[in-house]
Amino acid sequence: MLAPMPQRSQADDPAVLLQAVKQWRRFEWDRFLIGLCAAFHLGVAVPMALAPMDQILSAGTAPVFAIANRYVWAAAFLVAGITSTALLRWRTPAVQCLTWFTVLPLGGLWWTAFVLAVLDGRGSAIGVVVWLTLYGLFSVVAVRVALGK
Repeated sequence: MLAPMPQRSQADDPAVLLQAVKQWRRFEWDRFLIGLCAAFHLGVAVPMALAPMDQILSAGTAPVFAIANRYVWAAAFLVAGITSTALLRWRTPAVQCLTWFTVLPLGGLWWTAFVLAVLDGRGSAIGVVVWLTLYGLFSVVAVRVALGK
C-alpha cells in the first residue's frame, strides 16, 4: 500500500518564507532596544526610590551607594528613562546627546561598581555580565542611531 502524499502547507511555500524574512528585516530593532533601555531605566528608578534600603543594598551595589545616595541614583535612572522614551519620538542630535550622555555613564558607573565588588570577592559575577550585556546593546544602538542607520 502506498503512503499518502504529504500535504504542502503554506509554510513550505518559498513566497511565504520570503515574506517572513522581509518582515523580520523590517522589524525596527533600534526602536526595540531604545524602548528596552527606557523600560529598564524607568523600572530601576521606581524600586531605587521606593524599596526598603536592605532590598537594594548588596555587595555589588555598595560601591555605587558610596558615591551617591539612592535618591540621586533614582533621579539619574528616571532621567535616563525619560530621555530614552523621548528618543523614541524625537531623534534630534540634542535628544540623542542628552540620552546617551545620561545612559552610558550611568551604566558605566554601575558596571564598574559590580566589577570592583567581584574583584573584592564579594560581588555578583552574573551581575557584571548582565550589566555589560545590557549596556553593550545600548551602546550599539547609540552608535547606530548617531550614524543614522
